[in-house]
Amino acid sequence: MEENGRPRFIPSLKQRLSVILIVCSLLSVIMMIAVSYLAMQAAESTRVEDMLAGDLLQLSEQMDSEYTELLQISQQMIPQSAIGGYLQAYMQAVDQYDRIELMKKITTDITTMRFNHDSSSLTLCFEPEPETGAIRTGFYTNLAVRPDFRLDNHPVVRSTGIAGVDALEFYVLHPSDCVIYARESISLSRRAAFGDNREVVLYLELFSRIPERLETLSELRGMPYYWLQTDPEGVIRYSSHRDFSTGTWLGESTGAGAATLEDFLHIQADSIFGFQYVLMVPRVNFNRAMAIWRNGVIAVLATAVIFISITAAMLLYLIFRPMHILRGEIEQVTKGDFSLSRHNIRLQEFDQLFDSMNDMKMQIQELLVQERRQEKEKMQLELDKLYYQINPHFLMNALNTVHWMAVTNHQPEIKEFIHQLNFILGYSLGKTNCNATLQTELLALKAYVSLQLCRYDFEIHYDIAEGIYLQVPCARLILQPIAENAICHNMEHLGNLWVTVRQEGDFAVICVRDDGQGFAAGEGTLAGERGLSRGIGLRYVELSLQSFYAQRADMQIESAQGRGTAVTLRVPLKESGGDRDV
Repeated sequence: MEENGRPRFIPSLKQRLSVILIVCSLLSVIMMIAVSYLAMQAAESTRVEDMLAGDLLQLSEQMDSEYTELLQISQQMIPQSAIGGYLQAYMQAVDQYDRIELMKKITTDITTMRFNHDSSSLTLCFEPEPETGAIRTGFYTNLAVRPDFRLDNHPVVRSTGIAGVDALEFYVLHPSDCVIYARESISLSRRAAFGDNREVVLYLELFSRIPERLETLSELRGMPYYWLQTDPEGVIRYSSHRDFSTGTWLGESTGAGAATLEDFLHIQADSIFGFQYVLMVPRVNFNRAMAIWRNGVIAVLATAVIFISITAAMLLYLIFRPMHILRGEIEQVTKGDFSLSRHNIRLQEFDQLFDSMNDMKMQIQELLVQERRQEKEKMQLELDKLYYQINPHFLMNALNTVHWMAVTNHQPEIKEFIHQLNFILGYSLGKTNCNATLQTELLALKAYVSLQLCRYDFEIHYDIAEGIYLQVPCARLILQPIAENAICHNMEHLGNLWVTVRQEGDFAVICVRDDGQGFAAGEGTLAGERGLSRGIGLRYVELSLQSFYAQRADMQIESAQGRGTAVTLRVPLKESGGDRDV
């Protein structure tokens, strides 16, 4: 193409794809660098915090679940419960046997209860010393208790209920008070009134999974996690970091060498029981993790650049090499060379494309051969058409000459015969009465019967009901072959031929019946050869009815040996699905 007299530069697909790949690769690398840089900047304040928040949520839900489990166990041991009722009966029982039986029931029920709470460890029911909370009278314990056990041995993170009776105290993580275990546990004490307002303490312990989870998360995150529990006022009641001592407020300095919150990234969550959990990670470890992450991002970016470059080179090779071969194939076809070629590209799409190209060449070759053959057949058909047009015209002209000779020589019989023959020939060739109707069919039938009466001696009987239905278009030349079969092949001399035409609703019923020799059932079929039809005449009628009326017309043949034959046509007078005449 030219522009202002100069050829305009049109880039090739290779050039366009190269530019697109280079631009997209550069933009992708720039965007990845920008996004990564912004992500690294945002991660300093959000990434680890989000990670801590998720981990804190898991830990806090776990510890709340453990405290809830302790609360549920204590609920099953208050005086209003079944186990509590046994405890109360045990305290009031005087008979030793009754006390033994009650203790068995208490032990069985508590064992069953602990089976549903597999982490529970120590279950203790006792009457405490008023001042120290030590055991003054023990009523039940499932395991041996440490000799120095006192309620005030462990920090209380939350107290609820009325002071004294019906009070709940939640204790922080601490070593188990059972002499056979050293695992970290949480505990709960519940004061209840048994008997005559006798104050009894229910002390329950449960092995906590928090220490194990903290260790697992620390290994998983690559940085140490520290766990704190604070009471509703923010005072630390439990700390896994030695620089955050218990009994101090979370935000105040803890003296020389103590850690400050600025040195830690921390996040806090509220317990459903009213106290708080705190999860902390040292900022030094956080910065180290950020550096590792930054180096990883840089490595990923470098790998991405290499990968994009290799991908671009492979695309250029995989696309443009087959396209170059395809262009050569197209040039070969445009030059008229349709010889088949084989290319093993080893790419399914291009292999299928070259196979399709070969199929197209084969089809073009076949089409060229077929076109030459059709051209030759077309010429032959033209000659045959002219030949078949010349013969009828010659015959009709010759008959017209004979007709006028009969008129000139005053030969009326020959004149009438030639007139009827000329009418039948013209009607069969479509030269007269171009639109065939039942009326024209009957005229052609009568003309044919008149010709046959010159040769055969038989009686013809017409019973034609007059009406507009005779003007309805119909298939051409369907009655003459039936009459020909009856006169020439079935009737005897001095026979009779009956032609009956009538209207029945939307159908015309035409019956051509003779009293000739007939034929027995099973001698032939409509399409086959039989003594009645010799096959051709009635086969033509059948095909004409199917072509003109589709499946709506019907032809029936009834015959018996020595009793003649009747052929009945039932043709529609209207088009299917409408009221217009056919």
